[in-house]
Amino acid sequence: MARIPYVEIDQAPAEIQEILRAGPSNTRNIQGLLAHATGNLSGLSAFLGSILASQQLDAKLRELAILRVASLIGAEYERTQHLTVSAMVGVTGAQLAAIDEGRIEGDAFSPDETALLRFVTAFIETGHPDADVFDRVRALLSEREIVELLLAAGGYWALGRLMTTLEIDPEPPMDEAAAELLMESFRNKE
Repeated sequence: MARIPYVEIDQAPAEIQEILRAGPSNTRNIQGLLAHATGNLSGLSAFLGSILASQQLDAKLRELAILRVASLIGAEYERTQHLTVSAMVGVTGAQLAAIDEGRIEGDAFSPDETALLRFVTAFIETGHPDADVFDRVRALLSEREIVELLLAAGGYWALGRLMTTLEIDPEPPMDEAAAELLMESFRNKE
């Protein structure tokens, strides 16, 4: 059971109810926790939506980064909720298994994907990737994409830490139709 109660949709202020109803029905637990922060929910929803719908960063690289963050910090809820979107953008079962096992180098990943995962790992673990790791990512991504990658990893680190600290209860992953609706709703808000 979560450390604090979930806000029920019908108990939330009207503007919060609208945001909560827009999300997939199987992500009610995270929505119910975030609804406590009524002054932040709209902005956070817009921020996370922009990561999923407005970044130039390749969606597969973004999802690999989010899955790596979730793995590093033990955010199982976050990992589970990104399984469908990750599969939709090309993350393979072998890649998911490798991330889950902490293996970010080897046959499951291209050299570029490995460079990205090493960069994300250093960002989360030390906050300062060394020059070799940074230079490899700089050769792979544009400046815009590097900043977008850091925003994605940092944003999902913060969300994942909220989940682990408050001991969110698990929910099944969203199905593909729900994931597509979610992505479309974020694209429509641009």
